[in-house]
This record gives sequence, structure tokens and C-alpha cells, in this order.
Amino acid sequence: MIKVAALRPGERPEHVWRAIANESLPPGRRNLERAIHLFVLLTDQRLILVEREGFLHRHLEPFDQLELEAVKSVTVKERFVGNAITIAVETVNGIRKIKLTELMETDQATMKRRDYADVVGVQSLMGRSVERRRRQLIDRTRSGTSKGAIDFNTIRERMAQSGLVVNIMKCPNCQNGLELPMSGHEARCHHCQATIRAEDLLARIKDTGWG
Repeated sequence: MIKVAALRPGERPEHVWRAIANESLPPGRRNLERAIHLFVLLTDQRLILVEREGFLHRHLEPFDQLELEAVKSVTVKERFVGNAITIAVETVNGIRKIKLTELMETDQATMKRRDYADVVGVQSLMGRSVERRRRQLIDRTRSGTSKGAIDFNTIRERMAQSGLVVNIMKCPNCQNGLELPMSGHEARCHHCQATIRAEDLLARIKDTGWG
């Protein structure tokens, strides 16, 4: 699951829950919504939703991601037997409701199932992660590191210095090909809507021995 989430270089997983969310279906369908079984991964940068499909939900696919700096609030809406709860995550783009049913443990690239469903304190837990991410970005701006931040034009120039002309990049979330932007620090994948940061792309390039 950690691999499917396509973590950025240096991004750290913190907590994982089994969860259920409802997706609206096109008009005319008998049922207007369908239940989506998810893993919800909280990292130090994002809230990542990975869909569980197929027999026994063993097939995993990227579903959605929310940048922590875009989260305005996390509130508990409903409580169920076994400590399961529904939370509402409000971002600048709207509100997403998610039913968290079971807390998992993250162990690097693997997961261990806990013997109980414990989501007590999830509101304050996510709130602390959101606030910590905001402070991190504010401190980065104040220290002046943002002035020298890598943009896509810098990547083009560095690759050109190595004798390479690169016009296509791969989305780290859905693996689809995208046109490498001419400038800017961030781009959005038009396939899965993931945010692609120039500094993360450069780090991946360096991992391959280029750049």
C-alpha cells in the first residue's frame, strides 16, 4: 500500500486507517452513490486515499490525495460501535466525508493489523499534523529557502547541460505521462489530479543518477 501511495522523497507515513467513502454516481443510476473501500494514509505532508478493489480488496489503486496545507478543518460527524467514526475533512475545494473503521500500524513498506478499532483522538491527531505542516512551510518561507526553490525550468536547464532534452515526465501517483511544464514550482496531473512538485521530480531524477 505504501508503494501505491507513491510517497515523495523524504515524505514520512504516520498513520493508516481502513475506511469507507461514498462516491456520487451519474444521474439515472439506480443507486446514486457507491461505497468505496479505502486505506487512508496520513503522512507528514498529505492525506492519501488508496482504493481497495477486487477479491478480498487485495487490488490497490490511487484514489485521491489532500495536501495538509489545504486542509481547513477536521471534525467528527458520527460515532459507531467499535469506535468507528465519520470525519469531515474541509479543504479549499470542499468537504470530503470519510468513515474510519480500523486503525492500522505502519511499518515502513508493510502494515500490521491491530486487534482493535481505535480512532479515538483522530481529530486532534490530524489537526496537529496539519498545523505542523503549515509551520514547516512558514518556516521555510521565512528562512528564504523558497526563493531558491527548484522550478521546472531549472530541471530543463540541468537536463540540457547533461545533453538531454526532456519534454515528458511521469506522474508519481498514477504513472501516466505528462508534458513537462516550462516553468513553475508545481503542476497538477490531469489524469488523477495529483500535485507534482518540481523539487520532488528533481530528487527522483537524481536517484536515477542524472541531474
